[in-house]
Amino acid sequence: MTPIQQAIKAMEAARQHLIQLGYDGSSSGLDAALSRLKKEDGWQPIEDIAPHHRCIVAGWQEPRNGVAGYWWWDEDDSDEYGKPVTHPDATLFMTISLPNHPEVKND
Repeated sequence: MTPIQQAIKAMEAARQHLIQLGYDGSSSGLDAALSRLKKEDGWQPIEDIAPHHRCIVAGWQEPRNGVAGYWWWDEDDSDEYGKPVTHPDATLFMTISLPNHPEVKND
């Protein structure tokens, strides 16, 4: 299978998944389906991040210099206004779910 055939196959699989999520062919339907898909995976719009929050942030790197576009992600904190400190260009975030710290026993 050629790379183009592989890409077409992947795009068709993605299209079928979006249809299952309720995509009706319109641009607003696509936005709604993508929004549901992101929430299923735990991703939320960066505008919804709380101040002073530790999280994973992500964004889309546009194609440039012969390199295809790709999603990037990294750990970050939000400032007092709910903006990512290290990656202000992030568009999505996911809460980091960590266990509570162990209790310290003072003997």
